Amino acid sequence: MINGVKVFVSPGLSDDKMYAAQRSNLYFGCGLMNSQNEVKVLDMRDLDGSSNIRMVMRFSAAVQFGTNDIVSYA
Repeated sequence: MINGVKVFVSPGLSDDKMYAAQRSNLYFGCGLMNSQNEVKVLDMRDLDGSSNIRMVMRFSAAVQFGTNDIVSYA
């Protein structure tokens, strides 16, 4: 906490960037109509005799915001 504000580490974000926003203004966005989206379920019973399944998922996703009330430091 810094001056009563919770600070969170964002894995994957560069170490020289910082963003401030209200959580209620951030949304999970994904490309539902993208032709490259893919979901597969692989039954491993025929390959190794186990009762396991494997899943393959490929999709696009990003953080979306509702209004332009975001502060950035770069």
